[in-house]
Amino acid sequence: MSESPPLQSLIPPVPLPASRSRLARLGERLAAGTLAPGDEELYLAFLDAYDRVQVDLVRALRAVDWREHVSPPLDIVGRTKTRDTLLEKLRRSPEVKLPYIRDVAGVRIVGDMTLTNQRLVTALLIRVFGGRIIDRLAEPQSGYRAMHAAITFAGLPVEIQVRTRAQHVWAEVFERLADRWGRQIRYGGPPDDPRAPGALDDGVSLEARVELVEQLQELSIGWFDHLERTLNDVAAAEAGATDDGPIGEAVRRMSPVRRLPPDEAAKLRERLARITEPARQARRDVEQQLLDLMTSLEDGPLDGPGMDTLEGS
Repeated sequence: MSESPPLQSLIPPVPLPASRSRLARLGERLAAGTLAPGDEELYLAFLDAYDRVQVDLVRALRAVDWREHVSPPLDIVGRTKTRDTLLEKLRRSPEVKLPYIRDVAGVRIVGDMTLTNQRLVTALLIRVFGGRIIDRLAEPQSGYRAMHAAITFAGLPVEIQVRTRAQHVWAEVFERLADRWGRQIRYGGPPDDPRAPGALDDGVSLEARVELVEQLQELSIGWFDHLERTLNDVAAAEAGATDDGPIGEAVRRMSPVRRLPPDEAAKLRERLARITEPARQARRDVEQQLLDLMTSLEDGPLDGPGMDTLEGS
């Protein structure tokens, strides 16, 4: 990936269908539910512009050879916000106007990467496209952990999420839970009370909902965070001792780790694999429990394994 100049200065912009002031007023009418004639067509044209941008960005990112920075495969997908999620944001933060919402278009990069690789990929995105980093590892939001690159592509803001596999599985489960028990849990709010008028009553009490939400949050910021940091430290030590690539060089510049001869490096890798494989298996087991919970959330009433205590939390 070329590092200069930022690609945002080289890509022809995708024009918005109206001025930003007109789109801001459209957003206010959307939030208030008072659409005027022609608003629906303008709204669809607005989304179409962002959809074109995220499709082109996904295509560009998939064409990159990432092997120097992270082991393949990487899952790279894009999405444009749905009407419901846009309305949620407009109503939750009325000071943020429709044309200035930074994640109308979003792209996600997911892979089996260490925290160091995750930060490296995010930093590379910023060097290539410009923009800024949003560090949800240092400052998790309601348990959500990831790295984001807030960039401009084709003249429009796009947010790129960079997640490890564990962070992604957790985030998908929590998103499904928010769809079921109230989107406010993503911002620190309590789950919906099933006894409230109009609320979903799926047989799970408010107390049980609160317990599961808190348990999932602690799983992310506690167990997953500790495990990923530990595996990252081990991988860094191994890279410093055995890797001739950029990661190994970076580790040796920052620590007293020395490069081992090939035969000693092979023995070290074997010893570290015996130590770390049980931790990786434990992570995979918990990820599978989360996937089972997500299946329960999609299939109907929550019961059975989906409501059991999650191991590792």
